[in-house]
Amino acid sequence: MNHVYRPICRVLAVEDAPAYLPCIEQQLSSANTLHFELSRADCLEGALTRVAGQQFDILLVDLNLRDSRGVETCAALHRAAPEVPIIVLTEHKDEHTAQAALEQGAQDYLTRDELGTGALSRAIRYARGRATAIESIVHRDSQLRLISSQLPAMIWTTDRQLRITSVLGTGLGRFRPHAASNDIFELFEATDARHPVIHSHSRALGGKSVSID
Repeated sequence: MNHVYRPICRVLAVEDAPAYLPCIEQQLSSANTLHFELSRADCLEGALTRVAGQQFDILLVDLNLRDSRGVETCAALHRAAPEVPIIVLTEHKDEHTAQAALEQGAQDYLTRDELGTGALSRAIRYARGRATAIESIVHRDSQLRLISSQLPAMIWTTDRQLRITSVLGTGLGRFRPHAASNDIFELFEATDARHPVIHSHSRALGGKSVSID
């Protein structure tokens, strides 16, 4: 007999109504792309304990629990495990609540009526895909920042008012950055917009190609 390998997906259902568990289990067991391992917590406190001690790939969250109600349930879980995608399960569709849940860290929002349509397994696949993509971007950004910070050069950004938004690197030729800077004038300890670096930076903000010797 041939066995098709399916990656394991550990799911924590934060749900205080056990009557809904069989439906969730049925939907997960019918998926043919992932092997789901389902656990349950019936309150926010229990869920926070579980995510602190175990690794999960998805959190299925009922917003209204006996010890927490509304989008704060989602926010508390997102603070505790920001890397774990959250899918909110609710009784009725409410666009205001859905938007608020997304703003508090949820990746998707489903009603219980949608559980029988295959929406749950699709939402989980998409949420895992987005989480993987975000993790990859964060990792690449971290590597770029590490490399940039060690270069014998300097990268900085400002807004159009010349307020500093980021600085990386050790220096730029004879120009050395001043550590605590609010704007580009402080960064290079300059008082005149004709300063070579500031003049070049202003030209670059205007869309012109510049270089600094």
